[in-house]
Amino acid sequence: MVWIRLKIAVPLALVMAAFLACAESGSDDPNWVPCPIMTYPNPPWNASGLGSGQSAVGRIDLEASLALGLGFRQPWLVPAFHAVAGSHVEDTFISECTLARVPLDHEQPTASQAIEILVKRLAPRQIARARSEASSPAHAVWLLSGGPGGSSADDVEPLHALLAQRLQPRGDFEVFILDHRCVGRYSRLGCRWSQAETRGSAEGVQIDDLTEWPGCLSSLALDFPHVGSRHFSVTAAAQDLHMLMERFRRPGQSVSVYGISYGTYWAGRYARLFPGHARAVVLDGVVSASGTLQPEERLTFERWDVKLHGVGVAVLDHKCGNDEFCRGKLGPHPSERVADLFKRLVQGNHCSEPLRELGGMPQLKKILGGLLYGWSGRAVIPALLYRMMRCNVEDAKSMKHFAGATVELARLSSCCGVEPSDPFAAPLRSDMLLRNIVLSELWDPAASKEQMLSWSNQGWFSMEIFNSWADLRPQWPVYSGDALFNTSLSTSSPVLMLNGDTGCQTPLWSATHEFETAKSSGGVTVLTWPDAVHFTALNTPVVGGGDACGLTTIAAFLSNPADEEAWRSPPCRQHLRRIDFRGDPAINQLLWGSEDAYDGSPGAQSTLVA
Repeated sequence: MVWIRLKIAVPLALVMAAFLACAESGSDDPNWVPCPIMTYPNPPWNASGLGSGQSAVGRIDLEASLALGLGFRQPWLVPAFHAVAGSHVEDTFISECTLARVPLDHEQPTASQAIEILVKRLAPRQIARARSEASSPAHAVWLLSGGPGGSSADDVEPLHALLAQRLQPRGDFEVFILDHRCVGRYSRLGCRWSQAETRGSAEGVQIDDLTEWPGCLSSLALDFPHVGSRHFSVTAAAQDLHMLMERFRRPGQSVSVYGISYGTYWAGRYARLFPGHARAVVLDGVVSASGTLQPEERLTFERWDVKLHGVGVAVLDHKCGNDEFCRGKLGPHPSERVADLFKRLVQGNHCSEPLRELGGMPQLKKILGGLLYGWSGRAVIPALLYRMMRCNVEDAKSMKHFAGATVELARLSSCCGVEPSDPFAAPLRSDMLLRNIVLSELWDPAASKEQMLSWSNQGWFSMEIFNSWADLRPQWPVYSGDALFNTSLSTSSPVLMLNGDTGCQTPLWSATHEFETAKSSGGVTVLTWPDAVHFTALNTPVVGGGDACGLTTIAAFLSNPADEEAWRSPPCRQHLRRIDFRGDPAINQLLWGSEDAYDGSPGAQSTLVA
């Protein structure tokens, strides 16, 4: 999921006017043209970027990608992307793009303005050559990105090439990605006229909460008339998906859909609208779409810090408390000791100087919350808490070193690091669309800013990402939920759900509720991945290396949903890597100045080979 802060209240009329930015015109007859596999050169979280200065499509610059963090945070992915690089994606697949026009209003398709959506497909070259032959059918898989407001370039583009490679030996596949309506390069909800997202603005491509949002929305209000926010909904995006699936499917071709994070909510809406249309449905990092807010059944954003705290306590008590090494440091019930630690920190009579070095109590909580996101980050949490509990002279030195390791902490605090390598690159995500969908469908309107602040204060892993949105929500032109809002999944397609048991963006309870309420004549299965974080296709490493087990499972399911043995119990599930609370020596050296995260001191001689 994506998040951006907002600290001001925005007038209703200005926000309404902003939505017309999504209604640009385009070509009536889109053509497929060759295009790069990757949008961003060298995305920090993977190794499938274009090399600097290379014109070939899909060449891999592993050296640059490793320098940006893949080997640091997700070393198990290196062999997979080495394999992609070694096979030369562009020699095996044709990457093509088109700008597809869809109606802004699906209820009035002929009278409506049209918007443009970028669609990209990868097909093996032999399939592409036979595209017009009805005797050569293929399967099509459509990948849906997270967010809301995220573009396909932000998270699914690197997986696009990797999944296509893994599906190739299993059958006749082509793999599609598309931008959600109103994100990406075309028909994007944004602030182009006020130039608030340009490099020369106050915050570069970021929109400054206090100084740039008012001008951004005011300039749009002057240029565009009113457009209803319902046109930028999840249901509208699901209708886009179905329309484009039908437009681009070959004779006899089946279609499947694979959604990640918010993409599971998007895919679920499509499956509800068009039950049985898909050959298979994969939901990775499940956003539960129905049920009550208390007890927790339906996943919403205003309780972000509540769910972070719940996952954090589970990591402490169920993971650390059941690990022999970690239990030796924090005891069998770590949360009890952590509660005592925070009580002493609040009183101000314990470890005050190291706490100040870390940025104070709010920043400590943000560090702890951020470390829940990344696979390698969870191992850092007990070490930090252990040193704060003891807080001797050597611990103080180590925590000062830790406080300065900002780059390493940022890399660890992400499941996949969805940012372009150039921080000034034109954003493809849409913060306007993010707010429109979240505040309309993924928010409890009864939650006050005071209540959200109370939740943050009570938790130990609080990020305070969305607390300011409580003041914005009453002014936003939210659209009303349609007939499919807050309903259980009902389809006839086979459905596979995957979720890590320590995923903090989509906690396990979210996937469990969606599974328990879903109905499909094709069968519904949920696979829980021990110790995995968000995005199980990439964050389910196996001992000894090789593909992430989640990727193997997904490829097997998409290849043949009826072959349950192949995707329910692949051999890799018996060899999953688990959290090593000792930490990686190289990461420990960067964070603490010592290979020993718990008892080492900065400056200690390293045994690592240069």
